[in-house]
Amino acid sequence: MSQSDRVKILIVEDDPGIRRGVIDALKFAGYDTLEASDGDAGMELATKREFDLLLLDLVLPGREGFEILQQVRRLRPTLPVIILT
Repeated sequence: MSQSDRVKILIVEDDPGIRRGVIDALKFAGYDTLEASDGDAGMELATKREFDLLLLDLVLPGREGFEILQQVRRLRPTLPVIILT
């Protein structure tokens, strides 16, 4: 599988330990990742970048996860989302 064919996952999580653990596990399993540590950066990536799955914390500094989820649902209603909380 080429780099461009790999599944890309966006992780929006403010806890650095949790975020790093999730990213490390996903990369080890062969996934590409994008990451954001707060709601504002998460909203930017979620609305402007291409990815295949969103792992989203709900309690974030800046914008809340529910606001990001609402916008993602408007833009990409069939995008898979897993809530991390």
